[in-house]
Amino acid sequence: MGQIRNPKAPNLPLPGTVYTPTQQAHLNQLLNALRLYFNQIDSGLQQLLLGFNHYGAFHDTTTQTIAVANTAYPVKFNSTGEAFGISVASNSRLTVTRPGVYSFHFSAQLDNIGGAAHSTYLWLRINGTTNLPHSAVKQVISGTNDEKVVAVNYLASLEADDYVELMWSSDSTNTVLAAIAASAPVPDIASATAEVTYVFPNDVA
Repeated sequence: MGQIRNPKAPNLPLPGTVYTPTQQAHLNQLLNALRLYFNQIDSGLQQLLLGFNHYGAFHDTTTQTIAVANTAYPVKFNSTGEAFGISVASNSRLTVTRPGVYSFHFSAQLDNIGGAAHSTYLWLRINGTTNLPHSAVKQVISGTNDEKVVAVNYLASLEADDYVELMWSSDSTNTVLAAIAASAPVPDIASATAEVTYVFPNDVA
């Protein structure tokens, strides 16, 4: 995929010698103001467009389980579809290289492999410690083979090298994030997917 080209401020010419000293002074002031203006536009657009080039699409091809009920676990992503400037570290950490506001879109394929109804929660966490407020969702699976897809969408302001994880917890170890093999004419189903896109600088006054 091609990247958006960065803009370049024009090189404004210096005035010639056909002007009077007063006219030349005024023209110099005008050209200096224009140079400053174009350079500010150049700098701002470079920041904006460099960020817009950052994106990532990730998924996981394995069925994910939890060892202990009512305990937080990060959702794993073992495959990258398309990505630039955003990567997965430690199998779960969606890491950005540029500060800005990012849009996150997650989905998870929940299933209950045994027992009665169970509640599962998913939410977002930054840098391994900070749970993002109001990011949690709850899904109740009524019984076995009651697959449900849960989505989590969020905007987050991040600094360079920050990472976001999709966390999950269930009141039963019978709850799984199910990866399902392809069966014609349907392709395989990922246990979890993530799409991350840069939205805007987080330092714009």
